[in-house]
Amino acid sequence: MDFRNKKPNQDLKIGCLHQGHRQRLRTSLVENGWENIPDHQILEYLLTCVQPRKDTNPLAHRLIDEFGSFANVLDASPKDLITIDGVGNTIATFLSSFPYIFKIYKKSKLKKRIDCSNPRNVFDNYGNIISHMPNEEFYLICVDGDSKAICAKMINRGTKNEVAFTLKSISETAIRNQAFGVILLNNHPSDDCRPSQEDIDMTRKIFYNLYMNGIYVLDHLITCKNDSYFSFASCDYFKKFELEAKMLMGDTGSKVNTQKPKYVA
Repeated sequence: MDFRNKKPNQDLKIGCLHQGHRQRLRTSLVENGWENIPDHQILEYLLTCVQPRKDTNPLAHRLIDEFGSFANVLDASPKDLITIDGVGNTIATFLSSFPYIFKIYKKSKLKKRIDCSNPRNVFDNYGNIISHMPNEEFYLICVDGDSKAICAKMINRGTKNEVAFTLKSISETAIRNQAFGVILLNNHPSDDCRPSQEDIDMTRKIFYNLYMNGIYVLDHLITCKNDSYFSFASCDYFKKFELEAKMLMGDTGSKVNTQKPKYVA
């Protein structure tokens, strides 16, 4: 067969061009920050989510030209949006959903956060939930500068005698949630809350790792079946860990952490 007169696949070329443009758009958003990007480019980016194989730049411009602003586009009803050339039901529904998404987001932000400024509060709100679990579970509670809970995430579930996880999973969770401090929480599926030497060594490693990232470990609570708990902070473990960390880090040790959330053990 003679391929000499066969034309290149134009759709493939266009697809590659769009992909390259979208990659540059994503890079621009990451490097320059959302607040520094023109409104039509942000709308263009949103449209790529529902038009994966088309150039969304012309449609973004048409929408803003028609409705007058980025905000007005999102506030428009699906009935009005669908009158614009290139807008179908999927795009109209997608764009008009954002005001409701923003509303839910704001309501979620305003929800009362649990006070985690002392071991008793931590146990009453989180610890007693896992006290009677048949296997060990390890949680990381991230708190803000006022010791209010940002999130409580289960890092892993183990066996009756142990639970495994990595320092990386701990630090990534804390950093991702912009935590000022964290509280470690796990259960012993027995009536003995006392930490083993492995528990102490593991807690020390987590403290060092997060301390170097400017995040305090405020406490480590171990709960058990009889609804009691052991608090590392109440036994002054973290005062010792912090002194050790500062000695290891030298002069930089006192400069690592900027704000330690209040915690009364």
